[in-house]
Formats: sequence, structure tokens, C-alpha cells
Amino acid sequence: MAEQLPDTTVNLFCASIEKELSFTKLQKSNIVKITKHRDNIVFFVDYAKLVIYSTLGKKQADYILSEGNSSIGSTHVLFELYWISTAINPELAWSLKTNKKEAPKRQTTVKEEESVLAPLKDRLPNIEKFLRANVIGQDESIDTVLDILYRTATGLLDKNRPRAVILLTGPSGSGKTLLAKTLCAALYNNDPKPEDIDSPPNFLRIDCTLYQQRHEISNLIGSPLGYVGSDLGSPLPEFFKNNPDGGVVLIDEAEKAHSSLHKIFMGLFDYGRIKDNKQNDIDAKNSIFIMTSNAGSKEAATDVGKATTPLGFAVPEVDITKISKASYRKAIENLFAPEMRGRIDEILVFNNLDEESYKKILDIELGKIHKNMTVNGYRLRVTNSAKKAILSRGVSRELGARELNHYVRNNLTKPLSKLIIKSGASNFVCRGIDDELVVEVDK
Repeated sequence: MAEQLPDTTVNLFCASIEKELSFTKLQKSNIVKITKHRDNIVFFVDYAKLVIYSTLGKKQADYILSEGNSSIGSTHVLFELYWISTAINPELAWSLKTNKKEAPKRQTTVKEEESVLAPLKDRLPNIEKFLRANVIGQDESIDTVLDILYRTATGLLDKNRPRAVILLTGPSGSGKTLLAKTLCAALYNNDPKPEDIDSPPNFLRIDCTLYQQRHEISNLIGSPLGYVGSDLGSPLPEFFKNNPDGGVVLIDEAEKAHSSLHKIFMGLFDYGRIKDNKQNDIDAKNSIFIMTSNAGSKEAATDVGKATTPLGFAVPEVDITKISKASYRKAIENLFAPEMRGRIDEILVFNNLDEESYKKILDIELGKIHKNMTVNGYRLRVTNSAKKAILSRGVSRELGARELNHYVRNNLTKPLSKLIIKSGASNFVCRGIDDELVVEVDK
């Protein structure tokens, strides 16, 4: 290592570096990057280097910190440059006593206090209104979710477990994922709007089709220290670290996950805690877990078919919804072990969407298009014949509302976009002719 110079000399040198920085070179994007990886760095020296390299850039940092630089001691310089960087941005501080990161204590400003969500009990009426306006045809499931929120607001839930663990099953395209996103948007916005549903805050989606093999689970919970990828962190635990006030975790197609991941979920549902890849305990009690499953769709269709068309006999009056829900519940019992089902607070079976539900969903989709058109200075008129054509051609029992959305996008939004550019007009009309959509300039 290069010769160490007296501290006074090093301080003078670093003061010149501080002046050169002008408190601007450590950009916000670098700060975000550093703080994101800080928890994954074991030794302070490595962390200090990360701060300095992000401050000075690789070329200059390599020169200053290299042992070949005989004018100063590299260790002294590393420490001095680190202190300069943390003086500029205190949020990068690291406690040398505990060898852990140490976030600075700061006073809550008036602006921050204003941004805090109002108490849940005061927002429940708006949350209910928002859920019912955007999740169509599933009033029973919404009622159950609201019951959970009321218990949460009054503190009558088990404080040693997550706020709720819910399993949603039922036909594809009936609104299971939509309910999870809508609930999250309503919980973490004082004044939620429909556009918040697409990317709600405090929301994490786990696609279980990506974790069907045991070795793939490390991509979610992180690789153990010493293994390849251990420096990449633990995505699931990191979500809880970054959202201490809670969030909504959507576990999509839960039945497809490897059984080892189910065991991790069971521990999480039981105690509301999870360990990261460094074996640190992470609190997840403020979160709501929503699992979804399409298991039982084929069985439900078969059972309903048998009940409504018995051979050689007159068709009796049957409760199709009851038969369908029984099929889904039976499929869940066959797929999930009793110990897993025992940790689920509510198992909700979604209804098949009826004609009235599709009409309301179509109105919501058209409302989004009208809003975007208005914001951009255009006007669209959709006739009743067009709505009938969409409901006639865009409804699929297998895909539910997804097929309706696809049909509107492919047969209304796409041709409308081209027409706006090519025509240069501002007013447009969508008509239905022989069950086909026709989009043209409205004269």
C-alpha cells in the first residue's frame, strides 16, 4: 500500500475534491442505486467504494484509490471521500459501530404530514364506493373484503398475523386480479381514481408460473450468502422493507408454485414475518395477501353441463351458480394441502359475469377512452348499435372480461388511432353495422 500521509495533508487534498464536486456530481439516480444495494453489502470498505465510484466516476475513482498513486494513502483517501459523500447526502450514512447502514433521523415536515393517508376508518365509505364502481358482478366477494377492512380499522384482527390472507378462485376474466389492484389503489390513495388501478402503489405481483421449480424460488426470496446471486438481494423481503406501512401482495395462479414456495407462504401467513437471504427478520404484518387460482374451471363447466342437460329427462330448475362454486371449492381442496387452507382467512369464489355486468364493464372501458380523447382535444361518439356489436362479438365465456377488453382495443382503439392521424379531424363516431364496428369521422 502507498505511504500514508498525515491526516492534515489528506484533509486538504479531500477538501479540493469536495470543491470540485460542487455538491452536484452525486445525482439522485445514483443515490437510489446506492441505497438499493446498501443492504446487500457486508463490509464497509465495499460500501464506501460504491459511494465514491458513484460520486466520481470509475476513471477518476480508480486513479485516486489505486495503490499506485504514491502521493497519498489510498485508505485515508477512501475514508475521507466517503465522509464527503455522506455529508452531501446523509441518507447514505453507515454506522461503523454496528457495521450496518444507519438512516438519518429527521423531523417530519408539515408537507410530509399532509401526505400521510387518512385513518382507514374514515376512508371506508370511499373505499367501498370505489370497489363497487370498478369491480363488477362480484358484490358478495366485495362484501367479504369490506368485512376484513372493518375488522382491520377497529383493531379486531390477530396482530401476530398479516391483515388478511384471501384466496380468490373462479372463472378466468371475472375480476380476481382487478379486485386486488383496485383494493390496493383504494387503500393507498386518499382520493383513488380509476387510472390508479393500472399501477397502484404498495403493490407486488408474484407470478407463480415463474416459480414451478425449486431452484427458481431464490429469484423471489434471494440466494443464500456465498451463493451466486446473493448480492442481488431478496425481492419479496425487500418489498416489505420498502413498504413498512403495508401493501397488497398478489400471488397469481398460486396452485402452480412449487411446494417449497407454498411452505414459505405458510410461514408468512402464520407469523407475518419472513427472513431475507441474510437471515434478517422482516415484518410483513401490515400487508394483505391475495392468492388467485383458476383451478376448477373445466370441472365447473362439466358439472354445470351435466346438471342442465341430463340425458332422457326433462331439465329441472337448477342453481348454476351453486353448482359452479361447489366445483371450484372442490378443486381448491384437491390442490392445496389442509395446512395451507387452514392459514387462509377467506376463500372467495367469483361469479360468472352476466349480461348486465358486461354492459357495465363496457361502459367503464368506453369511459376511459372518452377521457383520453377529451384530454387530447378529440371527441368520440359511440352509438347503441356499436355497443350491441361489441357485446355480441366481444364476450367470451372462457376469457370473460379480458376478451371484451381485447375486442375494444383491436376493433375500436386501433382503427380510431389511425384515423385520428390520417384524417386530422377532431370528432369521430363508432357505429355497429351487421355486428361489425365501423369507426369514421363524425360530420
